[in-house]
Amino acid sequence: MGKPSRIPKSPKPLKKPLRPADKPFTVKEVEAAKPKQARYLLWEPGGLVLEVLPSAKKVWRHRYTKYGKQHWYKLGDYPVVSLADARTALAEVKVSLAKGGDPAAEKKQARVEGANTFKAVALEWCETNAAGLKPRTAKQRLDNLTNLIFPSLGHLPIASISASVALQPLKRIEARGKHHTARRMLQHCVAIADYAIAKSVLKLNPFQPLRRLMKAETVRHQPAIIKPARFGQLLRAIDAYSGDAITRHGLQLLALFFVRPTELRTMRWTAIDFEARQWSLFATQRKEKRELVVPLARQAVEILTQLRDMTGDRTYVLGSRLGDKILSENTFNSALRRMGFSGDEHVAHGFRASARTMMNEVLRCEGELVELQLGREIPGPMSATYNRVERIDDRTAMMQRWADYLDELRGGKP
Repeated sequence: MGKPSRIPKSPKPLKKPLRPADKPFTVKEVEAAKPKQARYLLWEPGGLVLEVLPSAKKVWRHRYTKYGKQHWYKLGDYPVVSLADARTALAEVKVSLAKGGDPAAEKKQARVEGANTFKAVALEWCETNAAGLKPRTAKQRLDNLTNLIFPSLGHLPIASISASVALQPLKRIEARGKHHTARRMLQHCVAIADYAIAKSVLKLNPFQPLRRLMKAETVRHQPAIIKPARFGQLLRAIDAYSGDAITRHGLQLLALFFVRPTELRTMRWTAIDFEARQWSLFATQRKEKRELVVPLARQAVEILTQLRDMTGDRTYVLGSRLGDKILSENTFNSALRRMGFSGDEHVAHGFRASARTMMNEVLRCEGELVELQLGREIPGPMSATYNRVERIDDRTAMMQRWADYLDELRGGKP
């Protein structure tokens, strides 16, 4: 109920004791104990000691002998620790002594372990790794650990966590059908334990063996229209959208570029080279952490020219009308819902699957070119040598062909 303290120097012995040592304390007596110029001690039967300091602070202590040396053990401060609580704490200390233990050493070890609880190590790991993450991602990671893992494991010394204990919060997440979240939390916990090993506060990673015990994650593909005729209907609905013009142009560009919605929403005017007809996405904007160049087809340049009249004085191409901010992440999907396309049929992210399918199956584009333009790594010995302008001339021709094909679909060609 307090921290072990160093052995205080005993006050000079008095000719007469301050109180009868065989008389139990009363609450009234403890409250009435007044400070003096020097600290002094009051005793009761059984070894409970009240130390009264000149500052008027009162501390419960117990003196015991271990290995031939006297030790003073702090039981807590009064009145936070009441007289009854002090007697209970003293009884626990005596049990430890009877079993051959050393209460002061045990409390010191507990204090050291308390500094290395799972939560303490996890928070340090989060702070160390936050620099390489977007603020929103770092916050979400910490929130998930706080809500899903800390209630079960946070208070435990990380060195005391066994595999069976570590598995429990993960299985509770799985039981709610959140298999992806459970696996993601396991990834974080493995990394946290590895960090603890690197700090020499843990020897074995208790989370490592759990990978084989987790249920396989069900892959859910983003809903996407892949039939040309229906996709043509979608394009005509976008062109006729009566809502915000910036949102309409954004959806048109999303169909042309088939990048991730977040990548399009954060498109900056400074990243567009109208002369070279290219838009450069930097590695920090992309999930793959690799740069990508998007060739601008004639149709894309026309849309961007219109947007320049609307947002050319702002940072973002699709800048919100509410200040120099990017569009909300729900803007595109909300517009699609208003057009009559449900979330089970098509979402903003689905333009990637739509383009990939039709470019491969209808236009018969070279698979490697499509994957390069999607920004995905191409398997094989050349994957490590990827650069942002690889086969740029071929990709430029392909993107113009795709834009022309979208115009044909708008015109009702199957």
